[in-house]
Amino acid sequence: MRSQSQPLRLNTIALPAALIIGTLALFPAIAMSDDWIPEDLVIGISGVSYKDPEFISADDQVVFMDSNNGLWVADLNPATGFFNSASGFDYYLDQMGFPPSIPNGPEWTANMTTSAVLYTKIDQEGYLQLWRAARPFASPNLIQMTNESTHAIGPLGSRDTQHNGSGVVFIRKQAKLLEVVAGPIGNLQSAQTIPNAIPGTSTRWVYGLNMIVYQFQDTNTEYNQLALYNPLTGSSQVLTNDTEYKSDVWGFKAPEYNNRLLVGAHINDGGFAIYGNTGAPDGYWRRIATLRLPEDSPFQYLNSVEPVETTLMGGDTTYFTAQGWEQDPELAPDQSDVSIWVLGLGTDSTNRFVRRVDEGAVSGDRKRRWDPESYIGDSELFVYYNLYSGGGGFGELRRCTTGIPVGP
Repeated sequence: MRSQSQPLRLNTIALPAALIIGTLALFPAIAMSDDWIPEDLVIGISGVSYKDPEFISADDQVVFMDSNNGLWVADLNPATGFFNSASGFDYYLDQMGFPPSIPNGPEWTANMTTSAVLYTKIDQEGYLQLWRAARPFASPNLIQMTNESTHAIGPLGSRDTQHNGSGVVFIRKQAKLLEVVAGPIGNLQSAQTIPNAIPGTSTRWVYGLNMIVYQFQDTNTEYNQLALYNPLTGSSQVLTNDTEYKSDVWGFKAPEYNNRLLVGAHINDGGFAIYGNTGAPDGYWRRIATLRLPEDSPFQYLNSVEPVETTLMGGDTTYFTAQGWEQDPELAPDQSDVSIWVLGLGTDSTNRFVRRVDEGAVSGDRKRRWDPESYIGDSELFVYYNLYSGGGGFGELRRCTTGIPVGP
């Protein structure tokens, strides 16, 4: 496992009284490095599906599904971002149960000593159960983690490499009833319900912390809020109290703010709002920044925003990968052009890093580019995406350089 290039300051439950924030950073993003030319190339075999890839930079590996939902792990070259082998089909793990309604594909979990792949598989009774593929991947140890009398789906594992032990958050699904639960990876029978959690992709572990950020359903108002859940104590803290509808939430530690914990979510106007503890008298966190695409870009709606795991970057900026859409993704037709971007938070709201990294920035080709993911190489941050092939399928995997260096 690759070592981390900077120490973590673990600000978990006892958050600081205030974040040092120079301005209320709600201004539009300003694009930088307009003369930069993308390098967007096929990785692996052209025309072959590498569905729902998930990268783990500390181990220089990626897990993905083939066209038949078989699970594979590939070794990566940290100098180039390409597979070490020609095809990337290095280690076969298992066959995944993957009905259309499942929230996600395979996911990584990691602690101080090891990492593993989480996924779902159908049992003899026809229920989806959670499984774990443990190392060594050349001869994987396949472990069934749940034995529910209903479906257990959508596993997301903790990524805290400073401590032993791992946790899993997942969804229990019975008929139309969905329940979000979390528990220790070795004893999911003891998993506890997360209070007022909205099922779906809006319940996630914070990188480097044993904490979960989630979309909290406020039953007293029409608005949802962001909340933190501590699986060790079973307690929740509602963080926000505004009138924005927030979805697809994340929690992350921001190096530009002394590794303080921030949370973010998509909002209705196409931006990505970031909240922090400003020491407000009412105790609620305030919006301190809003990430947006450049005003002169045809793409004005961010989607699928995901923070880069900055503990391996060694720099002073939090970066995010994202899709750019010309209109609200919920309303967009199938032929919509979708672009791939990297955005930086920083502390200067008038000069944020914003860069389109797919080849469409040069060619102008209209394509559906899907599911941007990041991998931190030896000297550069790489971004990957699936090229949508139509008919609900995803085609080849593409690798983009970013020009963003790794290190201080």
